Amino acid sequence: MPAVPELRVALVVPGAASLGAYEAGALTALLNVVRASNGRVAVDTIVGASAGSVGGAVLAHALVTGTGDGDLERLWVDEASIGNLLAGRRPHGPPRAPLSAERLMSWAEAALSHADNDGDPAEPIVFVASIANLQGLDYRIAQPDRGQAIPANTYSDLKVFTLGPECDWPGTVAELIAAAAASGAHPAAFPPVRIERRRAEYPPGVAFPGDTASFWYTDGGTVENEPIGAALDAVYDPAAIGLAGRGRFTEPRLFLLVHPEPATASNAWPPGGGSPSFRRTAVRAFTMNHNQSLYEDLRHLEKVNSRILARRALADALTKVLTDAGSPAEQLLRDAANRAAERKASVLELQGKRTTASRDDDWLERLLDEVSGTRGKEVAQVEIVSPALDPSGLPADRLLAGDRVGSFFGFALRRARANDFALGYRNFRVWWETTGASLGFADVPLAAHPLEQTPAVDLGPADIPRLTRWRLLARLAWRYASAVARP
Repeated sequence: MPAVPELRVALVVPGAASLGAYEAGALTALLNVVRASNGRVAVDTIVGASAGSVGGAVLAHALVTGTGDGDLERLWVDEASIGNLLAGRRPHGPPRAPLSAERLMSWAEAALSHADNDGDPAEPIVFVASIANLQGLDYRIAQPDRGQAIPANTYSDLKVFTLGPECDWPGTVAELIAAAAASGAHPAAFPPVRIERRRAEYPPGVAFPGDTASFWYTDGGTVENEPIGAALDAVYDPAAIGLAGRGRFTEPRLFLLVHPEPATASNAWPPGGGSPSFRRTAVRAFTMNHNQSLYEDLRHLEKVNSRILARRALADALTKVLTDAGSPAEQLLRDAANRAAERKASVLELQGKRTTASRDDDWLERLLDEVSGTRGKEVAQVEIVSPALDPSGLPADRLLAGDRVGSFFGFALRRARANDFALGYRNFRVWWETTGASLGFADVPLAAHPLEQTPAVDLGPADIPRLTRWRLLARLAWRYASAVARP
């Protein structure tokens, strides 16, 4: 009989291009902690974007099946090379994009087909991939005061899986790999991925074309790179992402964000002073978008936590004040709750959703739900594993070997990917030895990884042999020219 988890982890893994190797190191360390805890620590929610979806899918497989302890290292250190990314192409004609994930997907199909029935978790793991819908989805935004709904369009989409003992894992592998490939299909390098979706995967407010429809998807990081909000929904409001059957948990909940590139606004920019170049400005603007997304998510989380605490205080105060049933104060608040319920019903009807009658005895809870917007939510504790934890104190761009050329440089050198994998593992171990101990898990050890024995090195384009470098540049130039010339 498996142990009841004392700590549940909801994992958030953002996009990072070749720095997925760093994330893979941190996720391997997390997997080792779960294995060593004998059921006391559980990961039951994994939400990823871009490269984070790729690593998250491999971790989900390992947790569900009890196999694949070294798969994250094999994928991100050995397989995720520029040679493999250049090898895949369409059978006829020029490639649809400069790079292809064809070989990595073939590796994943073989690796994720293995399972150990004795390793199944006692309960399902929810895996959510952030993907960008190139067509977009039409929503109806309700305006109950005017009795109408106005159309709106979003390109942010999710592919949700429930993986567990009752899951047909072999039959799920193809869908899982397609979702991870779509989420990681960076539009500057990889082709989009076509996925068939079902009407049941979306809320009634979406104007979905028929029972099934196919959409083209690209990198989820282009619209939501640090999907903390999706992780909060998966835990506290599962119906919002199509998980209506998921139960509520009462155990301590930890939201863990693995972030290879922490914000460093305190560092002078541009480095060395002077006026920034066009290239530096373009790269900086790209990273600004990702870091701003993280800031907004964390600020939203801070506001939700504050509202939850204020809601609790107000509920306690009102419960003490409303001691006499039928008092004028109670009647005023009850009337306000009823009006709020009517407005909510109007919103749902305008969105095409079904409404159900609420019990009269929960009127205060319904009123506070509407006023605070915290229905079903709990105070969320967030921890971040990033290079900021490294004992060396060096900035992330000095520690990460793959953090060049828009974080794509790691694909060019195995040494760079091995360096970043070891860094992610080491940073997680530092976090676990402090935070894990404070949570009562000092007796759950995390051994060092063999790759940590290799000294960290500062790598760059000059570390690629000159002839190899020129051949690589020529192949990339031809691929990009072919892709751009294609109608």
